[in-house]
This record gives sequence, C-alpha cells and structure tokens, in this order.
Amino acid sequence: MLKRILVVVTLALAVFASAQTSGSYGQGYADNGHGLIGGFDYNVRKTVLHDHTAFDGYLHFMEQGHHGGIEMGHPDALQVDGHGCVFSGPGSLTTLDHEGHKVTVHGRVTVHVRDNRDPHHPKGDPDTFAIEFVGDHDVHYSFAGAVTHGDLVVFSK
Repeated sequence: MLKRILVVVTLALAVFASAQTSGSYGQGYADNGHGLIGGFDYNVRKTVLHDHTAFDGYLHFMEQGHHGGIEMGHPDALQVDGHGCVFSGPGSLTTLDHEGHKVTVHGRVTVHVRDNRDPHHPKGDPDTFAIEFVGDHDVHYSFAGAVTHGDLVVFSK
C-alpha cells in the first residue's frame, strides 16, 4: 500500500514538474508623459502541460480622474518574450455618459508590459505598461506610459 502511494506521488510530481508556466503580474501607476496617470493591478499566467494550455488571471485598470475603468477576466492569449509580455482577452470598459450614467461596453483588451528593471535598483529605463480596448459600437481606448510607482514582473518557468 505504501509503495502504491509513493508511486502515485512520484507520478504526480513528475507531471507537475513538466508543466511550463509563463506570465506577468504587477500593481502600480504609469504616467503617459502628458499628465495622465493610469492605475493598474493584474496577474495573468499561461500554463502548458503536454497538449493542454490553460489561462488564468485578471486585470483592473483605471485612468486617474475617471469614473470607471477597464476590467478583464481570464486572458485567452499570452506571450512572453524575454522581459516583455503581451496578453489579451475579453473585457469591458465602464465610463460615464454625458448625463452621468454608468455605461459599460464589452470588447477586447490587449496589454503590453515590459519589465525593464528591479524596483530596488532604479537605474535604467523604467518598466512600461500599455493597454488598448476595442469594443462594440466603434469604442476605442488606449493608454501607455512608464511605471512611476509600483512594479511589474514578467516570468517564465
């Protein structure tokens, strides 16, 4: 009985060890260089195990001074390239109309992040965060800037 348990545990560990995981996570603020500040909080990953690929995560973004923002649940695409990560998936943009009523538009969110430096060693180019939303009824929003507070991390293991 103990021998069977050890075999099962060993097989489970071997399967887990063969999974490849990549993604990115971060929280902070980015400045677009024109006086606009965007706050972000996200954690996304892609796990590949043999022929199966799974995505997990979330994204919250809000431009300072606006009521609403962009939300994304699980991404359905994610690519890591060195220190950069691009992920995308279905999401929504919430804003106020001219009369002050909340309006939510559904569409597609695409995010580009670049992990340029360790936050404890602030020399060199800052991390960057860019987001684009394309929604129903020709709704389009984009923001891109350098991370001024917080940090983002891109990983592959």
